[in-house]
Amino acid sequence: MIRRLIVALLCAMVIVAGLLTYVVIRHRDQQGSLAGIRPSGIPATISTSLADLMQLSPVPARPAPGFTLTDQAGHVLSLARFRGRAASRPTGRTRPA
Repeated sequence: MIRRLIVALLCAMVIVAGLLTYVVIRHRDQQGSLAGIRPSGIPATISTSLADLMQLSPVPARPAPGFTLTDQAGHVLSLARFRGRAASRPTGRTRPA
């Protein structure tokens, strides 16, 4: 009887210690991620050395040339319309062959 009680108490202590460890680590990670938010848009989880290695840059090395595109509805869109905002252009095939 006493042996079962001791085993149950030890199990409960291990579970409580595990939960406390989880809460402390989770809280610390959340504080660290909020403090490390970068205005560049590169995620805080990517180290600066890795971003440099991957040649990630928040600012393009050179500006994109000006161009216009016509969307499916016939509206003309120019790159200048997106000045100051991030924009991406899909590459490759957009429709199945």
